[in-house]
Amino acid sequence: MFENFISLGSNCLVASALGKYGLRSTSGPFDWCTSNFMEGVIPILENNFEDFLSYEHLVITDDKTVFDDIKYKINYNHDINESLEAEYMDMYQKYQRRITRFQEMVKDPTCFVRGCWSMEELSSLLGQEDRIDGAIKFNPKNEIVFVIPRFIYEQNPIKLNKKIFIVDTEISGFALGREEARGFFDTNSELVDFCIANYDTNKRKDNMIFDLQSELKIARNSYTDLGLQKQIENLKLQITLKNKANNQLNSRLTRWMKVLNIDYCSLEFPEKVSIYGCGAIGRVFYNHIKDHTQVIEFIDQMPRQQYYDSVPVVKPLDSNCDRDTLLIIIPSYDYDNIVVRLQNILGFQPSAISLESFLDKGTVIDENF
Repeated sequence: MFENFISLGSNCLVASALGKYGLRSTSGPFDWCTSNFMEGVIPILENNFEDFLSYEHLVITDDKTVFDDIKYKINYNHDINESLEAEYMDMYQKYQRRITRFQEMVKDPTCFVRGCWSMEELSSLLGQEDRIDGAIKFNPKNEIVFVIPRFIYEQNPIKLNKKIFIVDTEISGFALGREEARGFFDTNSELVDFCIANYDTNKRKDNMIFDLQSELKIARNSYTDLGLQKQIENLKLQITLKNKANNQLNSRLTRWMKVLNIDYCSLEFPEKVSIYGCGAIGRVFYNHIKDHTQVIEFIDQMPRQQYYDSVPVVKPLDSNCDRDTLLIIIPSYDYDNIVVRLQNILGFQPSAISLESFLDKGTVIDENF
């Protein structure tokens, strides 16, 4: 278990994704900039942030609100509104607070997460594991994991003595919208599983509330048209539901705990299963049951991929679920509506069960989980 998950860059995608999954409790010094790892982040850690953001090392780019730290090869594009000269001291003090928090937090077991967006960076990691360990071992239990887009990794499939997680995104990190950035981890269920299994559930819950409130504030400040106003209303609804006993987000946390804490060998499986919901929970659940039964399909209202592990991901209208197939519904908060919709599509009452009800038939591994 880790006390903290902390982003080491290389851009804002890692911090955004950590926030979405409730794994980020505060802003760190590498969250909102674009950094070079072996020539920037590692020397900064080795030097204990000496000369970090020293004014003499900062150079304004053509965009007056964007500047570079030429000593540590870091680009900042989120910190200045009008003028670096006028806003420097406030910005510098903000980063000093982030550094102080960072230095305290990493004394406890911490998992650092680094996103890699270039073949050059991957090559620079080879043979550097000992140096990287030396830079992050503020606590002997500290670890680092690397998250790499598949289209980068396949061009340079290096082998490291570190955890590597591959994600399926074909878009440059700089071209992603906010929601896509927050979904940086979504296509790798093992990454999501690893993070959630190694972090305190109550901390995640508190962090998720804070993250939703932050997203609402951003939406209020940034969007005015009617379509995006609906996003604001949806965020308001999520926050309201979050603080009720039987709401969607608490249900999601419950489902995660059940999925990760059941002895699957204690369950009785039908011959065939359809899984309704191909999000992170659905994919992790599939990984646990695929050796026990035949999963014929994922059903999803808005499929983001055609297949997951060779299993088709289809819209409800394209479902092949028959009377002999057990339909396991992941978003149990909408169970009744989903069953009615599928009954209208299929022309018969499907044999259906919610994820929680299905897992309740199994043996819990750890009662205190």
